[in-house]
Amino acid sequence: MQQGPSSSPFIHVSACCKHFSAYSQEVPRHSLDANVTAQDLADTYLVAFEACVTQGHVSCIMCSYNAVNGVPSCADSHFLTHVVRHTWKFDGYIVSDCGAVYDVLWHHRYTHTAAETCAATLEAGMDINCGDFVQLNLPAALPTVSKSAWTRALKMLFRTQMRLGLFEPAATAPFLDSSPADIDTRAHRQLALAAAVQSIVLLKNAAKTLPLDPDAFEATTRLAVLGPHVHATTAQLGSYAGVPPFVVSPVAGVTSHVPSSFVDVHAACTVRGQNMAEEAIAIAANAAQVVLFVGLDQSVEFEGVDRATLEWPGRQRELIARVAAAAARPVVLVILAGGPVDLEEFEADAKVGAIVYAGYLGQSGGTAIAQVLFGDVNPSGRLAHTFYRASFTSEVSIADMHMRPHAHSLGRTFRFYTGAPVYGFGHGLSYTIFRYSILAQEIEYGEHVRGRGVRLSATVENVGELVGDVVLLCFAVPPGAGTKGRPLQTLAGFERVNDLRPGDTHVWTLDLDFDVAFTLVGDDGTKEIVPGTWTFHVGDVSAAVNVQDIDDPVALKTNGARNRVWTSNLGLGHDAMT
Repeated sequence: MQQGPSSSPFIHVSACCKHFSAYSQEVPRHSLDANVTAQDLADTYLVAFEACVTQGHVSCIMCSYNAVNGVPSCADSHFLTHVVRHTWKFDGYIVSDCGAVYDVLWHHRYTHTAAETCAATLEAGMDINCGDFVQLNLPAALPTVSKSAWTRALKMLFRTQMRLGLFEPAATAPFLDSSPADIDTRAHRQLALAAAVQSIVLLKNAAKTLPLDPDAFEATTRLAVLGPHVHATTAQLGSYAGVPPFVVSPVAGVTSHVPSSFVDVHAACTVRGQNMAEEAIAIAANAAQVVLFVGLDQSVEFEGVDRATLEWPGRQRELIARVAAAAARPVVLVILAGGPVDLEEFEADAKVGAIVYAGYLGQSGGTAIAQVLFGDVNPSGRLAHTFYRASFTSEVSIADMHMRPHAHSLGRTFRFYTGAPVYGFGHGLSYTIFRYSILAQEIEYGEHVRGRGVRLSATVENVGELVGDVVLLCFAVPPGAGTKGRPLQTLAGFERVNDLRPGDTHVWTLDLDFDVAFTLVGDDGTKEIVPGTWTFHVGDVSAAVNVQDIDDPVALKTNGARNRVWTSNLGLGHDAMT
């Protein structure tokens, strides 16, 4: 959205990345001092913001309410000036979160007066305050703020306004040809639906419970649509959504495929409520198939709120268990939520035939869900986060900012968690079957992208009966994975393949550069290329690249038809690292 035509110096909007940085708790956010190691900062908390600047070329960054290692974010010159502006070469403006400058004085007690607070944030690199704190205290602060700080702030703010074309003559101003007719176009609606469909993740599908046959339902073989989210509309929008032209509820999506006269609908309970309608259990017992719409909403997860548990709120766990036990066939579970809930019980329950994670899909959510349930679309989504067991909240303290495991934590995320998740990051099933292999002959050694590296090629073949998209993921396992602070695995690359037909294959070529794919962050927060055997997994096959401190050419070995191994003795001398 931000970028205009490639040849234009103008931007459509000034996009902002927030909240910088380590803003990982909501309840104590105004006074939180996040204790973060240099290692975790470098390979976790700062990574997304660096990508925003260096790859997304964002024009704004918002500093957060919290402090990091004793320094409030909006008063931290190391991060705002040294890291963001000098290291990442950010050329936009930095704005405070609304009220964050007030927090520097009154919640963090980092400064002593309002004037000192204004000066501290402006000198640190903040350019504009969201709120009125700086405006109200500006006269007292002026004598203590350097000319260079004022100049920088004004320069960055005016520069962004110029990039937006706000000072251009009306005759030549960019984007003035836009009109209300350019909003909510057919293309926009198609994009919203496509994004929703591609986001849906099929977590479980025992005995091909899905897709459902819409023609299988009639007056005597009825479809039951139950659960607190059957009529969900605003809940599908998540927090801070605009006002859409429409929102398709799950039940509206279902009844676009199955006549409403053949569908029995009951909410049974609310998301958090303690009442349950017994009528819903009776409906389930008499139905040919049950689809349950359950999950979370903005009463459970919202700005200023931290979930303290992964348990189901209200009586939803009981509802699922009772409906599954009463139903004639294994039920379908559809989850609307912005994060994980504990699915261990239902992953193991044979009476739960399929589990679909929908998230919050937006205005076309009900349509997208129905297209997946009834097989109009083959699901291809992958989990963007790990689904832990409920015990995770007792294994890792919410106040502990460490990513890596230690004496009081099992670690966080697919990179460091040493426990057994219910569903891992990247999990996602399809209605068809994909087979993976590695083309050993495609291995190369030379200059790729930014530096010297290895070119891996993997093949995916659709050996099933249905057309489907597939998202290819390449995971890297470093030498000594899980020791010395090294991750268990990282994501080295991904690619979506669209409309792969039965019998068709696709070759994915992935360039792995030494300065990216073969680097790890040390205790001090610096990155270095790590010699040793790196294993790269795509699906159920893998390739091993042995990086040595010598300049030998590539040596190739294969081991078995299903697990081909590449061994590359690649030099790490000066030439290879530059």
